[in-house]
Order: sequence, then structure tokens, then C-alpha cells
Amino acid sequence: MSKITIENVDDAVYYYPRYFDKPSEVVEESVLSRSNKIKLLKYWKLDIQLQEVAEEENMHSSEVDILDEINQALHDLASDENTEDTPPTKFGGI
Repeated sequence: MSKITIENVDDAVYYYPRYFDKPSEVVEESVLSRSNKIKLLKYWKLDIQLQEVAEEENMHSSEVDILDEINQALHDLASDENTEDTPPTKFGGI
């Protein structure tokens, strides 16, 4: 895994697989702000949910289902962002 620095925080948020194997590693990362951790975990969660939809349509993925870990990590960060106003999707709001 690559090391996160102040200079590559945006890269770590958007290209998280280069930096993290597990959601708990995101929570423990000291360089990322709380809001960046939440943003990263939400991207990760959305990616997995989109893969699940693709699998339902017979497009298979080798990604391990780690949604529970992501949800726990978001809970650990006490995400209080309002997701009530997001449009409905096949897997709920974003």
C-alpha cells in the first residue's frame, strides 16, 4: 500500500484501493481529516453497492463484500451528515 501524505490526500480519497485494504485502516489513518475519511468510506460503499447491482445483472465481481465493515467505520466516525434528502436508488440513498 502507498503511504498517505498531505500532498496526496485527494488521491487517497478517490483512489482508496491504492492505500487501504480494510475500512478500519481508514478510521485509523492520522493524515486524513474526519470529513475526508467519511467521503472516502462513502465512495467505497457506493462502489461496492454498484458492484452488487452489476452482479444481480449477471456481471460478476471478485470484490469481497465489506459493506458491514464500511458501515461500522462510518458509525465509528459518527457521521452526522444528512442523507435523508438524497434521491432514491436501488440500494437506498447515498
